[in-house]
This record gives sequence, structure tokens and C-alpha cells, in this order.
Amino acid sequence: MISSQGIIRHRTTFYKIICTIISIGSGASVGREGPIVHIGSSVGSSIAQLIKMPAEWRRVFLACGAASGIAATFNAPMAGMLFAVEIILVDFEISYLSHIAISAVTATVISHHFFGNLPAFDVPHYELISYWEILLYCLLGILAGFVSIAFIKEISYTEKVFDRFHIPAYLCPAVGGLLIGLIAFNCPHVLGVGYQSVNLVLTAETTINTMIIVIIFKLLATSISVGAGFSGGIFAPSLVLGTMLGGIFGSLVNNLFPEMTAAFPAYGLVGMAAVVSGATLAPITAIFTIFELTYNLEIILPLMISCIASLVIVQKFHGYSIYETTLLKRGVKIVRGHDVNILRSIQVVDNMEREYESIRDNTPLHSLIIKTQESHYPHFLVFNNKDELAGMLSMRDLKDWLAPDHRYFKLKGDDGAVYIIRHDVLRNQWQLTL
Repeated sequence: MISSQGIIRHRTTFYKIICTIISIGSGASVGREGPIVHIGSSVGSSIAQLIKMPAEWRRVFLACGAASGIAATFNAPMAGMLFAVEIILVDFEISYLSHIAISAVTATVISHHFFGNLPAFDVPHYELISYWEILLYCLLGILAGFVSIAFIKEISYTEKVFDRFHIPAYLCPAVGGLLIGLIAFNCPHVLGVGYQSVNLVLTAETTINTMIIVIIFKLLATSISVGAGFSGGIFAPSLVLGTMLGGIFGSLVNNLFPEMTAAFPAYGLVGMAAVVSGATLAPITAIFTIFELTYNLEIILPLMISCIASLVIVQKFHGYSIYETTLLKRGVKIVRGHDVNILRSIQVVDNMEREYESIRDNTPLHSLIIKTQESHYPHFLVFNNKDELAGMLSMRDLKDWLAPDHRYFKLKGDDGAVYIIRHDVLRNQWQLTL
């Protein structure tokens, strides 16, 4: 997320690259997309700082870097652009969209030059067999929402466990690596990014038993990796969990309704988007990420229903994305709302009035009326005889006693009678009458 008005330290890029290479290379169950987004954002922020851009444009440059990272990784410029809008900026001006789009397109072109115009996964041909399947995809989205909540809470719990044992920060990766290694003895699929496991589902080269084992141990291994402090993201693990969930669900419904349902790779493809939508609370990004992998319009309806169902479940039973949950633990609350975020960036000290006019709490009312006519301040600070602030008096407090022309006012006595105090303009005196 955006922090410090779009400022990221220059050395972050270098350290992030080194730490991510070591983490993923050693088998940590994390994704490379998160660090790529971080690195791209850092580059954008550094460029904005070097050319002395204001805070507003530093945030835009940061978002452009994030969009470029996602676009280049998945060969999906639209997904990269929407990722920056939904997750990085949260609130944005429509005029910024062109800058983010140009960055995403540029990154995709460069990616094509070096890696070719190839999708990130072995995507199967998708076909919606029956419109009755949409109900099944809705159910898949609901299940994906609960898996997303389990994923978010498991990571939070694991981080608390590492903190509870007071393990030194430099030893946490060693302890986490040992635990992941023990898990990998029985399930080597948990090691690394996990895209090979995704491709096994999408090409129908795995079994339901394997998918059940992978989804359980991948959830555990990713929680340990993140809790232990390995450098990596949760986007790729979300894709793996979603693919496994979709594959398991697709295998079951295909056995029950073979004539009206597609093969399980189709459900694995939609499940990818559903878990990403629930974990990140960014359904549009999830939908376009998978759509750009297939470019098949038939998948749009299943993607939309499953992603929104997952989103609703997480919002209802948890309320925050995995990114927001992490920030909340650090005392940072992201408020979705443009006006609210503007107010959060404004400090009282920069806008407070330092000049004021004061009165004593024993000031007579007629003297206060004269002072009110002479002063241009709409309110007065009231001090007692010890020079302590006793309150504040405004014209609103006096309006029931003043006439519109401010030349007389009413005063109720202890006997219940109403007295009129008039101002003699010629003598410049106040006179009391009934």
C-alpha cells in the first residue's frame, strides 16, 4: 500500500531483489508477484523523487510501477492496470488511468521482447457446458471465500506464534525453512511459487487426492513462510489454493453431473480468480487476470459470479483483505473513501488559527456585547482568574439575546421579568428598560 506520501527508500529495490531471490530459490512457499509489485513501486517512487514530483504524483508513479510489474509477470496489461487502481491507489482520479495504462502496456511490450507472447500458465480451452453451471460456480465462489478467510487468519496466527516464542528476527527464516523442509518431504508441491502444481491441474494431469493434499499443505507452508519473514507475496499462493479448490470441486460435480458440467480444469481456472478475489478484495483484478489468460468470453459469467460471491463472504465474515489485515496489526487503517483519505493526510497544526481574542468568565454581558460589535472574530476563548481555559463563546451562543441590528438585547431577571437593554447611539451608553 501507499505509505509516506508515496515515498519508498531507494535502496529498497536492491534489498528486495536479493531477499526474494534467496527466499524463492531456497524453496519458501511465497510468490514472486508481490516482490515484483514492491520493486516496481519502488522504482516509480524513486523516479518521482529524483524529478521532484509532488506527493500526489509520487503516488501515481508508484502505482504505475506496480501495474508494470503485474502486467509483465502475467502478460496481462489490463490486469496490471486494474491491480494498481483497486489495491495500490484504492481511490483515484480518472485522469491517472492513462498514465497507469501506458506503463502497463510498455512493461508488457518489453516482456514480450524477452519472454515472448506466452501466457503464464498452460491454459485449457474453456467451455460453459450449461447455464446451470453458473449456480455451481456461485457455490465455488462461496467456498473460495471461506478458504480465503482461512488463508488470511492462518497467516496472522502463524505470525503471532513466531512472536510469542520471541525468536530473534534473523533466526525466524531458519526455523521456518526447517518446518517447510519437513513438510516438503511428504508434499514437494509446496516448495517455491507453485505454478507447476497449477499447470498439473489445468492440464488434468493430477488426481483429486493429490489436490486435497496440496491445498492443505500449501496453506500451511505459505503461512509458515510469511510468518517466518521470507520475502515474497501471497498472490501466487492464492492462485495455487484457488486452482486446487476449483479442481477438487470440479472433480466432485463432474462425477455427480457429468453431462452438464465441464471437466475439473475449467473449475480450477475459475477457482484461481475466486480465491484471489477473496484474499485481496480485488474482484476486477482477479476477473481480468484470468480473462487475459484465456481471452474466452464464455468464462466471464463464471468468473464474475464466483469472484463476487467470494468477495461477499470475506467482507461479511472477516471484513478486510490480506493486505489490510497486515496493516491493521501495525496500527495502519486503510479507509476506502477519497474524502476521508484527504482528511487523514491533513494535520491540525497546518490549518489551525494561532490568533484569537479572549475574555474573562466574569465579563459583564453588556461589555461582551460591545466587544462583539468591535471584534472581527466569530468566537472568544474564555479564561478564568487563573488563566485556565474555561470554555469558548461564539456568536451562536448570543444570537437569542441579540436583535438583528445588535442595538439591543433581552435579559431575563431572577423575578422572571424580561428586561430590554438598549444602546443609546448619541451617548454611546446602554440603558435598561422593561
